[in-house]
Amino acid sequence: MSYNYSKSGFQEGYVGKKFRGGVCAGVVLGALVFVSCASGPVHSQEKISGLIQAINSGRAASMELNEAPFLFDGEILFLQNQLGALWQNLYSAGFRLYSAKIVRNEAIGGDAYLEFGDTMDVRTFFQKYLDKDSSLVEIRALSGSYVFLLGREVDGYPRIRGFKGGFLVK
Repeated sequence: MSYNYSKSGFQEGYVGKKFRGGVCAGVVLGALVFVSCASGPVHSQEKISGLIQAINSGRAASMELNEAPFLFDGEILFLQNQLGALWQNLYSAGFRLYSAKIVRNEAIGGDAYLEFGDTMDVRTFFQKYLDKDSSLVEIRALSGSYVFLLGREVDGYPRIRGFKGGFLVK
C-alpha cells in the first residue's frame, strides 16, 4: 500500500484503497466458492432406498449397478466378473440391509478417501474413478453400519463404486 503523509498523519493513498477493495472482493468470491463446494446430498433418499431394495432382493449382482474398478474395504477390484460374484456371494450368505436408515449422504471431497484407508491406492481411486456426482453414504441396518461410494445414476439408481462395513453400532 502507499501512504501519503499529511499534517494530520499518514493517510492511505489511491493504491492502498484499490488493494483493500481487491482483498474484500477476493474474500467474498472465496466465500461463494466455499459455499458452492459445501458437501450436501448428491443422491436422493428415494433413489438410495431403491438401491437398498435392489441389494436386499439380490438384484445388485445382476443389475448394472456396479462398475469396475470397485473399492471394496480398501481393496480395488478391477474385474467386472469379480463384482457380480461379490454381490452374489454376499446375498447367498444372507447379507441384507434390514431396517436400513441413511445416516449420512454427502458429496465426496477433500479427505473423504480416508474413510476407506490412507493408502496411495485409495487416494488414486478417489481421484481417478470418482467425479462430482459421487457421494459417500452411510447406512445403518440391523446387521451394522455400512459405507457406500455411489456414483452416477444408471437405470434410476446410483451406481455402487465402493463398499465397506458391517461395523457394529450400539
